[in-house]
Amino acid sequence: MPPLIPFNDITHLFTEAAFRWWERRGRPGFERFGLTVGADGQRAWLDDPEDFWPV
Repeated sequence: MPPLIPFNDITHLFTEAAFRWWERRGRPGFERFGLTVGADGQRAWLDDPEDFWPV
C-alpha cells in the first residue's frame, strides 16, 4: 500500500506539479506568459493567447 499523504502536503503536491509543467515547457521566463481580462473572465496563457487556462 502506498504511504498516506498528510493533508498539509497537498500544497507541496501542487507545487511539484506546477514545477514539472514549467520544466516540460522549457522553463519559460515571465515574458512568455500573458493574461487576458475581458467581460467573459480572466485567462492566463503561455506563448499563445488561444492556448489558455481560466484564472
